Amino acid sequence: MPNFFARLVVCLLLLFPIGHARAGEAPMDADEFTSLYIAVITRVVPDATVQRNGALRLTLKTAQGQTAQIFLANPFSDYRRDPEAMEDIVATHVRNMVQSIASFARDGGAIHLDQVLPMIRGRDWVEARARQVRQAGGGPGSETYHVPFAGRLVIVYAIDRPETIQYLRVVDVERLGLEPEALRAQAIENLAHRLQTFRIDSYGENIAALQVDADLEPSLMFFDGIWSQQELQFGGEIVVAVPARGMLLVTGSDNALGLKQVRQLVDAIMADNAYPLSAALLVRRDGRFEEFEQAPSAGQ
Repeated sequence: MPNFFARLVVCLLLLFPIGHARAGEAPMDADEFTSLYIAVITRVVPDATVQRNGALRLTLKTAQGQTAQIFLANPFSDYRRDPEAMEDIVATHVRNMVQSIASFARDGGAIHLDQVLPMIRGRDWVEARARQVRQAGGGPGSETYHVPFAGRLVIVYAIDRPETIQYLRVVDVERLGLEPEALRAQAIENLAHRLQTFRIDSYGENIAALQVDADLEPSLMFFDGIWSQQELQFGGEIVVAVPARGMLLVTGSDNALGLKQVRQLVDAIMADNAYPLSAALLVRRDGRFEEFEQAPSAGQ
């Protein structure tokens, strides 16, 4: 991608008047922030096509054929916390995104198996991406590879690059030549090396949340050894919720108050999160997760 970084420097110099012109004004909302980012990235990569997929979500396709999904929830959150730092926030995100695309181009988009991680996504998200691929002219095998997990949640595989996520397509998995179980096992092993540790945050006597430092909390469901921890025993079977990326809530199937509180949290989180996953609760049963159907209480 010739002259990327020369154009980037020019762009960042041009960006400052945009931010200072808004000094004293009300902070931008998600749509305005997305529009600003589009204006910046089209200056950096004028020969690229940028598609808005909703607030805080973009698809960038370069003239060389590279495609990147750009997620702006994190920089937008940073901006809302500190509007005066908008120039630095956008500049840093754009720089890292461009570097990721350039790195991807240098290695020819090769998939390195030791970098592949398993991630949890919703079936609606996968279907929306498939529509985007078709609209962008993607051919057979260009859609995101996915396999069922539980309910309407699915497993996708990705390489988590700085500021971008490269999701494996059907054609990528075919080229790897692995059976689904072998791919899953390798990806979980990679995830274990990536995460190393996690922590359990307790919220009263009825709920806990699992936390890691890489926005991969839902992927902790792949590790069997976690669920015997005493801090996760709330009565009955393990019940979890993954209302959004980076969130994994835990309670027990016999804990009526915990179930009520988790449902309330799920509703609140999904109503105000850029990357919702699922409103469904999942129960761990016979070594795997499935949708949890709470029996009606007496008198209902």
